Amino acid sequence: MVKPRLSPEERFVAFDAANPVIFDLFRQFAAEAKRAGRERFSADAILHRIQWFVDVETVGDNFKCNNDFAAYYARKLIAEDASFRGFFELRTTRTEREIAAAQSTGRLF
Repeated sequence: MVKPRLSPEERFVAFDAANPVIFDLFRQFAAEAKRAGRERFSADAILHRIQWFVDVETVGDNFKCNNDFAAYYARKLIAEDASFRGFFELRTTRTEREIAAAQSTGRLF
């Protein structure tokens, strides 16, 4: 039997649930950038800093995280803390585009 392939959002949710420290670091490093006076910053740069921190500055298992998760971490942080609205440049996700297309044609599901 073939397992159904998870959507990018589902893969992120599973990864995030299994690795909560990554979001903690994402929140911490985004706040540091904001305190340093940055009005906008790259979620991708924050995720790469986390990779550096975990792989180089700490001892333990290597960190493996899909770079595509940066946008999901940014959205999660904005949902948790509205002061980060506008801090990250966000593009629409495939799911958001599919919902918008369905709504525009009257076919919701």
